[in-house]
Amino acid sequence: MNNQVFGRFEIIAELGKGSFGTVYSVIDRADGRELALKVFTPRWVRPHLIERFRREFALVARMPHPRIVQVFDFGQEADKYYFTMELLKGKTLEEKEPTQEEALNILCDVAEGLAFIHNRGILHLDLKPGNIFIDPEEQKAKIGDFGLARAIGESEEMASGTVAYIAPEILKGYQADMRADLYSLGVIAYEMFTGHNPFLGESISESINLQLSLPISEGDLEGVPDEFREILLSLLSKDPQKRPHNAYTVWRNIADLLGRPDDTQLRARFLPQSTLAGRDEIVTHAEQLLPTINGKYGWCIMGEKGIGYTRILNEMKIIAQLAGFYPIVVSPYNSLESLIMQLLSWEFGNPLRRHLPILLCATPALTNHPTMANIGVTKSSFEPSSDDIAAHLLALLEEISHIKPLLIMFEDGVPKKLIDAICQRQGIGKILTIAKNISTDDIQIPAESSELTPLTFAHIHIWVSSTLGAVDGLNDLVGHIQRESDGLPRKIDSTLKELVSEGFLVPGAERWSFSLARKEKITAMASPEILQSALKYMALVPDGLPYSALVQLIGDEWAPIAASELLASGKIDEREIWNSLVYVLNEPQLADSILPEDEQELKELKIKVAEALVGLSSQPEFVLCGAKLFYDAENPEDALKYARSITKQLRAKYRLDMLLKSYDLIQKCAEELNDDELWFRVVKRKAYTLDSIGALEESIAVYRLLLANVRKVPDLQREASVLIDLSGVLSKVENYEEAHSLLNEALEFSRQIGDARLELFALVNIAATMQAQGDFTEAANIFWQARNIATQLQNNAALVAIEVNLGLILIAQERYTQALDRLLAAASIAENEKLYDQRFESLLALSRVYRRLGNIELARRTISELKEYTHLPIHRTRVKMEQLFVDLYGGTLENPQDALKEIIPDLKSLSKSSYNIIMQSILPFGILSGIPASEFNNMPSIPTDKYAEKLWESIMSFESGQYDTATESAENLINTIKYLGDMAEMWCSCGHIIASSLPPQQAANKLEKLLEKSPKDFFVQAYLWQKIAEIYSQKIPNPDKGQQALNKAQEFYSKLDNRAKLSELEHITDYLRGSRYGGDAGLLLEVAKTFTSTLEWEDLVTVILD
Repeated sequence: MNNQVFGRFEIIAELGKGSFGTVYSVIDRADGRELALKVFTPRWVRPHLIERFRREFALVARMPHPRIVQVFDFGQEADKYYFTMELLKGKTLEEKEPTQEEALNILCDVAEGLAFIHNRGILHLDLKPGNIFIDPEEQKAKIGDFGLARAIGESEEMASGTVAYIAPEILKGYQADMRADLYSLGVIAYEMFTGHNPFLGESISESINLQLSLPISEGDLEGVPDEFREILLSLLSKDPQKRPHNAYTVWRNIADLLGRPDDTQLRARFLPQSTLAGRDEIVTHAEQLLPTINGKYGWCIMGEKGIGYTRILNEMKIIAQLAGFYPIVVSPYNSLESLIMQLLSWEFGNPLRRHLPILLCATPALTNHPTMANIGVTKSSFEPSSDDIAAHLLALLEEISHIKPLLIMFEDGVPKKLIDAICQRQGIGKILTIAKNISTDDIQIPAESSELTPLTFAHIHIWVSSTLGAVDGLNDLVGHIQRESDGLPRKIDSTLKELVSEGFLVPGAERWSFSLARKEKITAMASPEILQSALKYMALVPDGLPYSALVQLIGDEWAPIAASELLASGKIDEREIWNSLVYVLNEPQLADSILPEDEQELKELKIKVAEALVGLSSQPEFVLCGAKLFYDAENPEDALKYARSITKQLRAKYRLDMLLKSYDLIQKCAEELNDDELWFRVVKRKAYTLDSIGALEESIAVYRLLLANVRKVPDLQREASVLIDLSGVLSKVENYEEAHSLLNEALEFSRQIGDARLELFALVNIAATMQAQGDFTEAANIFWQARNIATQLQNNAALVAIEVNLGLILIAQERYTQALDRLLAAASIAENEKLYDQRFESLLALSRVYRRLGNIELARRTISELKEYTHLPIHRTRVKMEQLFVDLYGGTLENPQDALKEIIPDLKSLSKSSYNIIMQSILPFGILSGIPASEFNNMPSIPTDKYAEKLWESIMSFESGQYDTATESAENLINTIKYLGDMAEMWCSCGHIIASSLPPQQAANKLEKLLEKSPKDFFVQAYLWQKIAEIYSQKIPNPDKGQQALNKAQEFYSKLDNRAKLSELEHITDYLRGSRYGGDAGLLLEVAKTFTSTLEWEDLVTVILD
């Protein structure tokens, strides 16, 4: 780089240098602005580092806020990438020693900035004094350097950041969230008040150890204001759970200490930007279109005023710069001048010298622009015609586009004549133009068009959620905005800001709150008739009348006024339910006195409210409420119509509790209307749904009712289908004898009527029943018979179910490679056919196989896919347990007790059978992860499954000191386990109890015997060898046997790359060698890997020397 010039920028001074970039103060010679210029200057250029630099620009460009350093342009000069930022002439916090009051003000500013970026879904992850800039004019702090920032939930392979400020959980390799930034803020606060950083050691390794182990207590806070101490201690907690959960809370707490009022006008002005809701297709198309531009191409975007065209152009500008295009936004005011002004760049010097003299005749205001002197251009003495000007403008753009491709975006209102002048000579240059409401037929270059339509309720929902996060009354807020804005983005934005500034939309510690019902905000009074009508409507709906329905019933003008007056009178209460505000009587017993006594009038009232409720089609809860009112008003036809209208939506959203209520109503309507076919279908779906949520006894009762009804009118096909479904549920409650009997009956019926499909399902269920009883050989044979029929019928749903079950049989038999083939095929077919339940089961089984084989990375990827299918509590809990086992096997498990506590709420919602299934995983996990047995007393109930119950008895016996009983129970359970692949963790848990209950030598002998028939599972084998090594190193020293066992444990843990367990084994090594020595070599190795990944060789040398 030239010492004085970089492209169009004149370099004044170097401001700072980091691992990947150098920052300079510069003057933009195009317009004379003073800027900061960040140039990508790593020691070695790597694609992922370039992408990180590009991402830093894109992240900050989308986050305009007064507490964040603003960025302007992204570009490439020769082989160097750069972007420009606002130049702050003050100091960084690193160079400043603030007073107590200044420190609190700085912390308040930074917390405000963090609240903004966190609400945009971004983590900073490198917050430190050197990245906090103090504006000398306003004395306000701004956050800069987003080089390590990433989206919340996005993973990073290596810990990054500055060790003295980085959160402990990041150093341990765990995924960071918003609380990691708050920890860094706490370290900065501590340093400002006390004058030193407690985690800054003499070396990097020492700093890491301090971060991981040094607690901060009240006694360490000398110099910290008393009123701030509690906040600071919470920020510096090593446990993320004990820190504040969001930056907004911290910001408002500090603001309250400073006496800063909560300025609603300012809050409204700097609301986070929303995502481009409803515009995904256009943005994606832009990203795909730009790299293909060769010649001139036009893109005409159609839409009414306020449709969000400007927002699209702002996003296009960022996309263009990242794609290597030079973006130009042409204003409708002095259009030619605004276009040429943006071309005054040093890199375009030669084309400018050729064409500017003529163009200056049409833009005399630019004659004295500083760039003219820099490139040696003066206005032509020749008086050009309008055609001359158009020709020179077109030639200038074409020549510049050969230096750098151009994206020319015309704002709404730019003269059509200028657009026509540019959109000519299609094959020359490299230019994409975007204009609004211009027909593709009206320009002389190839073009396409897209239409911007008003945003739907769902789009506005996404907009509001991305802007505000969680909101009480979200649906009512979205509905109000939709009514006020007609779906036009400009009006959406102004309506949202107006609601915030006027106090109808208020932030809380965790969520925003919305309500238009505010007595102090109303400017009129409702008549007694309106108030009485509103009360009647509310009295008719005990669960609460939604605000949106009240709007339909009494009008948009009177709804907030009536709600406000009734709230003020104490007659009603406002609540939040299903993301909507609802109004209920404060004294429900008064409903009868409020509602009309005349039956016809009451019926008409019910129908009126029902019509308002079923109009809320995006909120099925209220539609169902309306359908019930239709039924109560003796209108089963409409009740049926609206109850059926929401079943598909409820199934898609896994709202199975509400789906069951809709089925109950449909069943009543079918009975009322004497529709036997509908009755059969809905009762069968109801039984199936009860089965899917684990309510097995209820499901069996409904199937028996269905079977009794079917048998009244002989229909072998229907009867066979019910028998098959009922038998499946009976197998789940281990009533195998009756299940077998029913299935044989169904199989006979299916063959009598020649129904191959029913025969297929009967065979699948017979095989599954045998599989559940452990008769795997016969089950597999019958599955193969069923597979042949499924292939002939091309029934992919059945085929996937068969493949999954064959895979599970192979897992139980420890034939993992063959199981992989089956399960991968099943997962692939299920994905293509959108068979979600079958895909869930196949992926869950795949994760288990990958764990058994030691491929933890593939197990983790599979878990990430599984998280898409966690709508039901049983699915959610199974995935959480599998995640915990993957973390245990891979050595990344932290706080197992806390992890188990998070699962307990879901356990309480499970059926008895589902609970037993989960306890088969929870109990072994607790033992193998070192959770005290006393913690199991917090479980909702004692398991009754034959495996989990026996393990529970063994654990409780051990806990109470009855070691002989514990050992006997564990050995009995081991002998009960026939197939180790299915129960490897439980088998290993029994080994642990035996090892802990017997005298050392007996325990070692028993474990060695168990290992002779150990499951083919790396973790299980490693774990048991570790137990043997611990016995021979610590209880009955035998260095040879101890070393042999240790080597085996190291071998298997190494296959899993379980560094946590390998680190544990170092203590055994110390015992075997008869000495201990300090230093955490594993930790230093991790640090060294971090530095090598970022090419910081000098720091690596420092670590090694330390």
